[in-house]
Amino acid sequence: MAADFPDWAIWPSDAGHWYATRRADLPKELRGGGVWVTVDAGDLAGLRAELETQAERLQARRSEVLAEGGGDR
Repeated sequence: MAADFPDWAIWPSDAGHWYATRRADLPKELRGGGVWVTVDAGDLAGLRAELETQAERLQARRSEVLAEGGGDR
């Protein structure tokens, strides 16, 4: 799964819960709207779904920021 989401560091907890955190800093203006630095799920399928959702939300947030005339990301 790491190959599918290279911008994320992915790891399991000792209890079997899965986490992912962005490898690069997320600019302040892109935060919000459900875009998170770290996400979690109870299993790998759930984490994959969350990471796919994060990609969609980040793209939407970038569009919002550009429409507002801010940011260049």
